[in-house]
Amino acid sequence: MRGLRRIGAHRGPRRRRRARLRPRRRRAIRFCLQREDVLRPQVRAVLRAAARGRVDLVLPMISDITDVRRARRVVEEERARLKEEGREVGRVRVGAMIEVPSAVLVAEKLAREVDFFSLGTNDLVQYTLAVDRGNDEVAGWFRSLHPAVLQSVRRALDAARGAGIPAIVCGEMAASPAYAAVLVGLGARELSMAPTSIPRVRRTIAGLEEKEVAGLARECLDCATADDVEEIVRVRLGGRWPNLFPPETLPPPKSRG
Repeated sequence: MRGLRRIGAHRGPRRRRRARLRPRRRRAIRFCLQREDVLRPQVRAVLRAAARGRVDLVLPMISDITDVRRARRVVEEERARLKEEGREVGRVRVGAMIEVPSAVLVAEKLAREVDFFSLGTNDLVQYTLAVDRGNDEVAGWFRSLHPAVLQSVRRALDAARGAGIPAIVCGEMAASPAYAAVLVGLGARELSMAPTSIPRVRRTIAGLEEKEVAGLARECLDCATADDVEEIVRVRLGGRWPNLFPPETLPPPKSRG
């Protein structure tokens, strides 16, 4: 299902320039629900693959609980059809990507509709801060440690924990040792990243004290600006665990010029 994220996002050069800062209206789950002729064959393939091993289905760009219910209805309809055809099917866990503010704001209710959350931090930062991460003109406003982003992550993690479902954090934040430390302090227990990042992040997390990173996260949540958060992360982590966090792994100090 994640493979459908980019479908519908391709446009000509002129259209792309004009649409750069507009919400991506016809991609991912929105495209799939508008084009069930594309969605249903892929759902059938996933259900059949699940008969051979565990398969998780992630619904991307969820902004409304109705979209989850519609997608789950398609899954159940195709499951029933496959059984009628005598096909072997397996159980599929259905999760929601948390990557837009509306999903965060209804996270408590959304958590009751799915089997797990996957927090897409790259898009969550982009849509929370209204910053196109592909536009160099506004790159300075793309701040993963912005207090609003951290509040959103915490709320989603709390909602998942309250509903008793797993929450996996992915994106560039999960692959950065310093940011991963903050995520653990916020309550993250599962991180997703490229295989090459796993040894470094695992080694870092194994050397941390849970109570101390929880305290760090509380300090970050109390901050008013991303600059303040980055300063706290740099000073606290670099001072407490210099062997785990050499300067190049920490947010760079801001120029006073």
